[in-house]
Amino acid sequence: MFLRNRLFQKKTIKYSALFTSTLLYSFISVSTSSLNNNFLYSNCYSHSKIKTTKPNDKMQIIQIPILEDNYSYLLIDEETNQAGIIDAAESERVLQTINDYNVDITHILSTHHHWDHVASADFISNFPNAQVVGNDQRIPKLNQQVFDGDVITIGNSIQITVYFTPCHTTGHVLYYAENVQNQNQPAALFSGDTLFLGGCGRFFEGTGEQMYHALVNVCANFPADTLVFCGHEYSIGNLNFARYVEPENEALNEKYNWCLKQRENGESTVPSTIEEEISYNPFMRVDLPVIKQALGLSLGTSGEETMSALRQTKNNFK
Repeated sequence: MFLRNRLFQKKTIKYSALFTSTLLYSFISVSTSSLNNNFLYSNCYSHSKIKTTKPNDKMQIIQIPILEDNYSYLLIDEETNQAGIIDAAESERVLQTINDYNVDITHILSTHHHWDHVASADFISNFPNAQVVGNDQRIPKLNQQVFDGDVITIGNSIQITVYFTPCHTTGHVLYYAENVQNQNQPAALFSGDTLFLGGCGRFFEGTGEQMYHALVNVCANFPADTLVFCGHEYSIGNLNFARYVEPENEALNEKYNWCLKQRENGESTVPSTIEEEISYNPFMRVDLPVIKQALGLSLGTSGEETMSALRQTKNNFK
């Protein structure tokens, strides 16, 4: 039975045990900072616990839960202690974290112009020498407009390449950060509201063709071990929808159960990897027959058309 005919026939599936992920990343260490949890906020630092990730031996990423379900990211070059802050939409929490880690902010980056992804003028005033980076001129205090292929350097080791991915907004960009001294080590992708764990952003100012390009032509071609740091904690809802599209996808069901356990413990489900996303994210699998069949589309339907149909189905999914 096609997915569109199953949306109103949902079943409640109970699992006797929750899957515990055993995926290990080379060069990567991930930890929850008890210092920040205790020092800053008693409610698990907003919606999740603060988290530290080391994708490689030069880069440290502090994942800061803000607002209802957003993430801001402090990207630190450990050699120089210079840093960039990405999508810093909640000034108090982000400023406290910056002070806690005692870093020198050289760049304030936004993936797009929505209010929950941009720094306020008051926040920016704390860093008068920092570059305010983004593509969209609707970003407050923007002083370094970037375009597809532009490169930003933080400290001695972090090189960020900009990828222009309009759709969610007309000025959305991705930031791909790597260790310039050893590009064989894992990189980090800050994907904003384009690519989520198990999903993608709404097409507020774009089309299925644009999101297909962003996810299939751009994101899917990053190295498999690239860590994906998305803009929101949407994983449970996204994977729940994905399971109705591909209920027999083993990788998907394992990831869903792992995410349930993470959220029960107040832990973030981010980051994922590009390899993982290709295995279970339906929006990165729109060229596959199983996705087209689930939507009731012919196998000759293009990936771009499938992307549009899948997004519309997700919009109507409750």
